[in-house]
Amino acid sequence: MRFNYNEKQLRSNSHVHKVDLFTLVLSTELRVRLYKEWRQNKDAGALVRILEESALGEESTGPDYYKTLIIGFKSGGYPVYKNAEIALLADYREENPLLTSGRFTRADNGRGTYIAPDFERELFSHYPEMSVEEGIRRAGLDPMDVGYQRIQNLKKEFEARAKKLYEINEAERITVLNGKPFYICLTAE
Repeated sequence: MRFNYNEKQLRSNSHVHKVDLFTLVLSTELRVRLYKEWRQNKDAGALVRILEESALGEESTGPDYYKTLIIGFKSGGYPVYKNAEIALLADYREENPLLTSGRFTRADNGRGTYIAPDFERELFSHYPEMSVEEGIRRAGLDPMDVGYQRIQNLKKEFEARAKKLYEINEAERITVLNGKPFYICLTAE
């Protein structure tokens, strides 16, 4: 594959983790810096300035790359290290609030985070009386750090579990009522 000058320039930039024809992945350090700035100020101009300081201006990334970053921040939450070896370094100190809280764990391969089973059970035990977002807040985390997509996936999973529990309870009630005069009257044709 032949690369044009910008792609070669991007590959040599220390703030770029991966680049190909359709993808530009920034280093985790830069993504965390951009996330913290966006989270604090909600200012797209600040993101553009940081990208330009990192030699990743519009001429390299395209005119709306910062919008892609914001969408990723809203959807995915706090950026995580994509490289499993980073966490094995002796001087590595975890800064991700999800992982430092103990409510989330790093994936076995080091690529991503997962909700801890105990925390998931805790959230489900209060669902739907308490929303997933409120449960996350009460645990001392910010739903923005968790990310919209992860929260929506939890809601879908909790809805499916609740429906299954309801169906199980309904089947048990029918079994208990079966043979009782009132039940026979209701089910008679």
